[in-house]
Amino acid sequence: MIDHYVLDGHEPRLETDWMAWAMWFEKADRHVALTVLLDGSEVSTVFLGLDHGWGGGSPVLFETCVFLHEDTEPGSTWPSGRLVPSSEVQRRYCTWAEAEIGHMELCEQLTNALAAWQAKAST
Repeated sequence: MIDHYVLDGHEPRLETDWMAWAMWFEKADRHVALTVLLDGSEVSTVFLGLDHGWGGGSPVLFETCVFLHEDTEPGSTWPSGRLVPSSEVQRRYCTWAEAEIGHMELCEQLTNALAAWQAKAST
């Protein structure tokens, strides 16, 4: 059985009442962070509400995903277009603090990659 969690501040709390969890999940602000990069791509980190560790150790409850432009492939040019999720860039965490740090680290890596691409394109 999959465990359901809610946030009490920044602390996950196991919720055994499925209906209480569903009602909380429907209205909760689950965003940890959202960053828009210079090219318009987005890095989003959220609380998942379900244990994505599937019972293997500490519950994995937070996820960072990158939403690239429709025609963008990691490592290629970064054209404008509709934002789509990148299955290449996804990270998961057990705590809010880990999620915040992971979000910042990924934003820094992507910003550096974008700057390197822009420098290369301008030469």
